Amino acid sequence: MYGGDLLAESATALVMTGDSRLIKRSLEVFLQSQDPETGLLQSMAPMQRGREPLSDYPFLVLMNVRWHCQTQGDREFAERAYPVLKELVRGMLKHRDAHGVFTTPTETFIDWVSIKKKGQLATFQALMARALLDWGALLNF
Repeated sequence: MYGGDLLAESATALVMTGDSRLIKRSLEVFLQSQDPETGLLQSMAPMQRGREPLSDYPFLVLMNVRWHCQTQGDREFAERAYPVLKELVRGMLKHRDAHGVFTTPTETFIDWVSIKKKGQLATFQALMARALLDWGALLNF
């Protein structure tokens, strides 16, 4: 199970079945995988030993938590996810330069293409902008 793929799969599962229990359980698995030093969540479950988590997938999980909580009215899950997501955001805010531009601490997935996947990436800035908006929406949920 991949944290990034889960976002699209969540919407598909909800449309096809009307049941959000598998989505919620999948999100719970990722929320339990936080690295205490970086705040990042694992990119996949089960994680392969020796692989660093991707920088982008944890924020797709954050976006998915917000989506799940708002579509299902699941305030209790939002409250349980809060401390984990707070550390995720706090950890990533350490990777900004003086202008607020994020630098990825690890590689990003983006796609199976041969492009730069680490550093100050435009795609990562866009992802972080959306993830931080979703974080704010979750805080106000």
